Amino acid sequence: MAIDGVKERTSEAILEKLDLEFLNRNSEENILRIVDFGCSIGPNTFDVVQNIIDTVKQKRLKENKTYIGAPLEFQVCFNDQPNNDFNTLFRTQPFFSRKEYFSVGVPGSFHGRVLPKNSLHIGHTSYTLHWLSNVPQHVCDKKSPALNKSYIQCNNLVDEVTKAYKIQFRKDFGGFLEARAEELVSGGLMILSGQCLPDGIPKALTWQGVVIDMIGDCLMDLAKLVRNIIFKHLFLYSKFSKHGSYRVL
Repeated sequence: MAIDGVKERTSEAILEKLDLEFLNRNSEENILRIVDFGCSIGPNTFDVVQNIIDTVKQKRLKENKTYIGAPLEFQVCFNDQPNNDFNTLFRTQPFFSRKEYFSVGVPGSFHGRVLPKNSLHIGHTSYTLHWLSNVPQHVCDKKSPALNKSYIQCNNLVDEVTKAYKIQFRKDFGGFLEARAEELVSGGLMILSGQCLPDGIPKALTWQGVVIDMIGDCLMDLAKLVRNIIFKHLFLYSKFSKHGSYRVL
């Protein structure tokens, strides 16, 4: 499963890259703050977070170092857009995890700052960075060669459309990295995972692209059906309204 692959690579990154001794030496508090950016409503976010905490504990035992001060505590921030259903998220949080860490909901777009400077120790995001902050410029402009006509995604079939999406992605990804650079403490770790395609492979030729295009066709047909129904009702309404013998309710 994809979630198992993400957890395995996350553990590898923490065991190889995270310097707990450095963090302990440069921190005034025994709190390790973890953030899952783009958490949605679970349950995958809870699995990922628990895996991070278990791996940190494993690393501490493996290094067999004595850390000065109180026992390490964990605070986990779950970040997503303000319209995310945080009520469902925390309602479905596993009971045992409430004794493992302190939970915080952080609404806001991860394309900008959502945390104070130098407050994040381990950041994580998985399969989220393909979501853009805005619709790319010109892809909805009927007079533009970048019009993404009849598609709901960038499938790399039209160069102008692909360029428009790349411009927006570079802007958003740059904003994400700049924000995390300010939030991460010195020696902190940011883990990114997602799906990539080799250069020259159009999204439309992958199975994911085919499925999304099929969904797009269904949505387009549904939108046309609804539009035609609305037009018919408006037409009938105007006809009956003009006739003095009828009263439209």
